Amino acid sequence: MFVDKYRPTKVSEMILTSEVKKLITGIKKKKTVPNMIFHGGAGTGKTTLARALCNDMNIEVLELNASLDNSIDNVRKEVMNFSTTVSLTSQQKVILLDESDNMSHQMQKALRGVIEKVSNNCRFIFTANFVERLLEPIQSRCTLVEFKIDGDKRVEKSVLNHCVTILKKEKIKFKQEDLLNHVQHYLPDIRKVVAQLEMSSNSGSFVFDGKTTAVSKTTAKGDLTIDMGKCKKLILRPGRSKNWMMQVFKDRKKHRKSSGASDRKVAELKLDDYYNEIYADEPSKDQILESIATMEKTLSHLRGVVERMK
Repeated sequence: MFVDKYRPTKVSEMILTSEVKKLITGIKKKKTVPNMIFHGGAGTGKTTLARALCNDMNIEVLELNASLDNSIDNVRKEVMNFSTTVSLTSQQKVILLDESDNMSHQMQKALRGVIEKVSNNCRFIFTANFVERLLEPIQSRCTLVEFKIDGDKRVEKSVLNHCVTILKKEKIKFKQEDLLNHVQHYLPDIRKVVAQLEMSSNSGSFVFDGKTTAVSKTTAKGDLTIDMGKCKKLILRPGRSKNWMMQVFKDRKKHRKSSGASDRKVAELKLDDYYNEIYADEPSKDQILESIATMEKTLSHLRGVVERMK
């Protein structure tokens, strides 16, 4: 798969904004990694940069995915066991907490003291799509690094060149204009640019499909429109969005006849759209299992909301 095959392993291979590149260059020169939060949209290179930086600096890394393991005891045990032992390379250690915005407040509170306690031996790099979900005491202990590439023409050019390199290595024919349209269509999600590049090259030549849905903020069915950003929050934090979902169905119920879709069907369609948007790019086995469990739980919750309104 192109996404894995052409994933950067060195900082020099990364596509970064000038601000982020300057910061990372400075860190490498000082040979000391501070506690950091890499935050920004999906597919912008947060996790890949964290891995590449540690690889360049020959740093021992413990990588934990907060979406897959939300057990406070398990995480605390792994973090303490790793951070309190001496590195095999006599270098500083790093704990990479991926998708850290999915950590519970209890887990974040448990980590506050740990960050300071092990600071001489170990540093933390958090990645997050929504930095506001991290508690202020966590943010104040870290350097915030924003991955904001939307509208950056230099980044756009670099992504285009990266796609050209991939297609040439794979001996796939393409038209420069089609490739540019493809890149502009899917940016700022670089991962999706590469994933869809492969999907559009199955015939041996690249064909840009302008009908393929890019990442959007809203998705509409008939007269019913639901903000996909809010749907994401609903999936990740169902309890917090219960009132919002009830209001959506109440406000839109009068349009049910004209749209030709029941409230329950609309809820199912919204969840399908969410799944396609988030997990369309060759999901891993863990992501599939995680998404199935999450979708079943949330769909059950939405059905309950709909039933109570009837």
